[in-house]
Amino acid sequence: MGPISRCRADGRKQLCGPTGKCFRLYPEGKPLPAENPPRILESNLTSTVLFLKRMEIGGLGHCHFLHRPDPEGLMQALEELDYLAALDNDGNLSEIGVLLSEFPLDPQVGRALLASCEFECSSEMLTVAAMLS
Repeated sequence: MGPISRCRADGRKQLCGPTGKCFRLYPEGKPLPAENPPRILESNLTSTVLFLKRMEIGGLGHCHFLHRPDPEGLMQALEELDYLAALDNDGNLSEIGVLLSEFPLDPQVGRALLASCEFECSSEMLTVAAMLS
């Protein structure tokens, strides 16, 4: 019997059923598919950090992620939220940050939509936001 998965022999014990039999998940002649990296490791974390701040989950470095993103990505997301005026001086959500967390949009697009009210171009910005999402 060939390899069952990419994990070691310890992993085979975990795949065994209650009878002690181990079942093959892929055909014997085909190679196993390559593992994909988790999306949180390669995506922009600004929306995720905004959501966590809205849920009042503090200490993002101590959060129990399944796959922990790199600290540089978390810092970049916090800097971006600060640049968008979504955070106050204490690092909590500002009024704009609360509004941004209500939009089902990327925070940058949401901030542009909020700013468009000030410049009286909401209709045009709404069209741009719809095209981007």
